[in-house]
Amino acid sequence: MEPKELGNVLKKQAPRLLSKGDAVRPAWSPDGSRIAIGRNSRAGKGTPFLWTIPTAGPPDVGAVPVTSDQKRDFFPAWSGDGRFLYFSSTRGGPMNIWRVRLDSKSGKVLGAPEPVTVPALDAESPNLSRGDGRIAYESQSIRSTLRRLGFDARRDIRIAVLGFFAVLVDRVAIQAAALNKRVKVLEGMLPVCAVCKRVRDERETWHPLEQYLLSQPKEQIRHEVCPDCAAKFGQMLDRR
Repeated sequence: MEPKELGNVLKKQAPRLLSKGDAVRPAWSPDGSRIAIGRNSRAGKGTPFLWTIPTAGPPDVGAVPVTSDQKRDFFPAWSGDGRFLYFSSTRGGPMNIWRVRLDSKSGKVLGAPEPVTVPALDAESPNLSRGDGRIAYESQSIRSTLRRLGFDARRDIRIAVLGFFAVLVDRVAIQAAALNKRVKVLEGMLPVCAVCKRVRDERETWHPLEQYLLSQPKEQIRHEVCPDCAAKFGQMLDRR
């Protein structure tokens, strides 16, 4: 079907669902009778990756698997005469190009997958010309180089041990500072009787609160008058 004819068909027809399942990378056959699709692993365990479905519908009626195994096959593409379906696959090791002979009208497979090995470590997304049968494909390669680095086992082990101790000492110092702060807080707490409000000193002796406060170093105690007492006893305090 020529592009102009296909465009006229698409203008006259509303969108139709051809497959209810997973269907990716659709490829129309040259005569327009079938579409090759890919299904990923979510389609279900044991489901082949490549299928062809008729363009007439209904959805999934007449769908035929291209391969009958669980090899990872991708990127279907028809040959110019519609006699072969080409695809990328890892069934032979690295990703390369394979093909299957089939009947484009019925989708019936007429032979086993055969390799069409191209000179690439990775060959994906094949596309075939209609005239001379040439194949265009995508390829990528990732390379890395090895470099040598000098290694002194004794020196590097010493550095690692010193680094470990430095981290350990730093962590102990942080924990000690936090503990010291906590001790100071606890030291600043006075044991006060909940009933009579007397205070217990370090000799386990109980004293009235005011007497205990007067016995402490002067730098720890500062006498002040609160606003309420200043208003109530201001004149008396002034006379004193």
